[in-house]
This record gives sequence, C-alpha cells and structure tokens, in this order.
Amino acid sequence: MTYDPGQFYNMALAVLGGIAAAVCALRLLPPLSPETRARRLLALTLRDLRRLANGPLPRSAAGWQGHVYGRLSAMPDGADLQYATQLAAALLVGAEILRLRRVAARFYLDADLQAALQAISIGDSSGTVWRSGGS
Repeated sequence: MTYDPGQFYNMALAVLGGIAAAVCALRLLPPLSPETRARRLLALTLRDLRRLANGPLPRSAAGWQGHVYGRLSAMPDGADLQYATQLAAALLVGAEILRLRRVAARFYLDADLQAALQAISIGDSSGTVWRSGGS
C-alpha cells in the first residue's frame, strides 16, 4: 500500500479550511430573536402533534412527552409566555390523543375517532368538535 503525502495534505487543508469557513459564517450570522425561536419551537411541536393524530401509534407517551419537555426547556427567556402555554397545551393534547387512540382501538371505535383526528391534523378545530359529537 502506498500513501501520497500531497493528497493527504490537500485533503487535510480542505477539511480545516471548511471548518474555518463554517466558524466564520456562524460568527457573522446574528442569532435568532427569542420570539422567532419560540415560534419555531411551537411550529415544530404542532407539526408533531398533527403527525401524532394520524401517524402510527407509538409504543408509549414517554417519547412524545420527552420531545415536548425538551422544547419547553429550550424556550428562550425573552419569549412571550403565550408560546410556553401553547407548548404545554400541545403536550396535554398529545398525551390525550395517544390515550384516546389506545382506548378507541380496544373498543373498536377507531373509525369514529379517526374522523375527529383527521380534522385535528388539518387544523380544523370546529370540524373536530362537530365530528366528535360536541355542540
């Protein structure tokens, strides 16, 4: 086996140059505002909540709760309290969706629940209430 020192140094220089360029770029870009970070965390959680309503049923609620707890802990201090309360509400709604899906499967009520969860997944809260039999 033969080694080419020129190729090795060329590759090493390219890797180090790429790392240096990334460090400079991260230093030059301003950090996101607390408001923007909070909105992103909330948007990610709501997207995951919609997937939870229609996606495959996870084994336990611990994974969902862990994700949302992690996002709550990552909530910036300067953000509006409204975002944290919406994240907490999404945590509770997600846990209840998981519980309802398990109970509905046990009592063969999947079709009824799925109609309401479909409305949740597209963000139609009035359709969710109507499909679930509420007034």
